[in-house]
Amino acid sequence: ILIISTDPAHNLSDAFGEKIGSGGRGNGSGAGGGTEHTATKLSRYAQLYALEVDPSTMASAMMAQLLPPEMVSAEDAARIATSIPGIDEAVGFAHMMQLASDLSYSKIVFDTAPTGHTLRLFEFPARLQQTLAKLDELRSSLAPLLGLVNSFGGLGGLSGLGAGAGTGAGVGMEAVGAKIEELKVVVERVGAQMANAEQTTFVAVAIAELLSVYETERLVQQLSELNMDVRNVVVNQLMQARSAADKLPLLRTRAEMQRKYIAQLEMLYPAPDFALTRVPLLPVEVRGVARIHAFAELCTKLSLPSPPTASTR
Repeated sequence: ILIISTDPAHNLSDAFGEKIGSGGRGNGSGAGGGTEHTATKLSRYAQLYALEVDPSTMASAMMAQLLPPEMVSAEDAARIATSIPGIDEAVGFAHMMQLASDLSYSKIVFDTAPTGHTLRLFEFPARLQQTLAKLDELRSSLAPLLGLVNSFGGLGGLSGLGAGAGTGAGVGMEAVGAKIEELKVVVERVGAQMANAEQTTFVAVAIAELLSVYETERLVQQLSELNMDVRNVVVNQLMQARSAADKLPLLRTRAEMQRKYIAQLEMLYPAPDFALTRVPLLPVEVRGVARIHAFAELCTKLSLPSPPTASTR
């Protein structure tokens, strides 16, 4: 089983208590031994691997494969990438999916970022089809120029590019075309897998508050429009209905845990360089203008050098 975190604010390493790699060379021993990209084998589990990746940064590795470095500098490749809307996420996600496919795991779990980022990732098959078409056009426009260079016997490291030899650091245009076609196949396969309820499902995680409920409903509706199977919703951080006596140990434990992290925050963000505002758990949701104003006033009053006491609530 492979867990891939696509959230820029990764937390898998913290959750499992060990360093998790980003899929580069030599990052661990993944199930697909011998592959360039490897996952981290989690030490406490027999068959669990993990990756923390940022699709936007993985795009640079894919672009390096698609564009000949002798004809397109790193700066030019970056400009080309930014000129195509969404290319960084689209190409990066395709690279990530190709990696996951190459590693041959029985199950792949994506730990995704918040709603907006997640929806962009799941829209990637259609977006990437457009991106690959533009890259194919770019390849076609570069091919005659490379052929002209080769007709003069090549210029230094450029010899052999037009024929697709790809010797040394060069990448032949035929190889570029083959790579684009290979990506198209990956995109079509992944798109079909995402729309297949027997292969892929989405689990939404919410908390029992108004804004989270609205966001979850929007997410479920948009995933349904993308033909994603979504039938599981996990509601987190629930306060169970208990007697007051039963709640006291829970409240004490949570308060002690918070004190530990408040101490860490005070060390990380000391006064007077930072103002650390400690806002207590409220008995009501912050909804409506009156409560928003009251909440703003509370936050202003609680910009204190020490945690709030019962008298400040």
